[in-house]
Amino acid sequence: MQTKKVSVRVQIFTLLIISSIFLWLLSITPLFAQTEVDALKSQISERTNRLSEIEKEIAGYQADLKKVGGQKNSLQKAINQLELERKKVQADISYTQNKIGATDLEINKLKLEISNTVDEITVNKKAISETLQSLNEIDDDSMIEILLQYDNLSEFWNKIDELEQIRKVIGNEVDSLVSQKILLSQKHNENTEKRADLIDLKEQYSDQSQILVGNKTEKAKLLSATKSEEAEYQKLLKDREAARALILKELRDFESKLQFILDPNTIPPKGTAVFAWPVTNVII
Repeated sequence: MQTKKVSVRVQIFTLLIISSIFLWLLSITPLFAQTEVDALKSQISERTNRLSEIEKEIAGYQADLKKVGGQKNSLQKAINQLELERKKVQADISYTQNKIGATDLEINKLKLEISNTVDEITVNKKAISETLQSLNEIDDDSMIEILLQYDNLSEFWNKIDELEQIRKVIGNEVDSLVSQKILLSQKHNENTEKRADLIDLKEQYSDQSQILVGNKTEKAKLLSATKSEEAEYQKLLKDREAARALILKELRDFESKLQFILDPNTIPPKGTAVFAWPVTNVII
């Protein structure tokens, strides 16, 4: 009988202990739940703040990309414009070079004409000299000697008139050739000056072309640097977008956990951390 009483007492004591533990668990469960809720809210707030920062960084990188893209387009347009200007200057150089060549031909032609004119003047002067010499020889001879050379006096005077006419014609020809030589020399000098001006113009075009090439090279370097900067911003933007996606996923998981704690009847959406394994390296 005593044994039965002891057993009943043990059972009652055990029930009391279990009831106490159950009641204690019931009392602390809200505390644990509240602690987890507070932790989740804190994590959600932290992630939200971080998400806001990342959104600002993304907006900043997008603005930088837009700015850099505008600079890149401007530089590319500038390079294209410089290339067009360079091609135009090269065409001007080619045109000027052709004009120099044509002027050289004209100068050579004038040189040849001047040389021929000088030769003609020399020949005509020689003819005049010979004519004058003939007239002098006539003057040196006595009248009787001169008349004996001709059949009659009329033939003598005809000879004198003929020599005088020849002298006049040749003299006029020499004067004309001298005037022509002067005119040709003037043209030669004008073309020489024109050629010098064309050479100066060509040099100016060449200098301009070098400046354009230098500017194009500088713009190309800036464009290359801008493209590198753009690629860097794109990489940073991609990283920030990946970080934003990760935080959004974490926020969804935290919110699902919080909702599940506050309302156990609510089933979190598939893929949230609520359904994740409670431990890592799970082996089934």
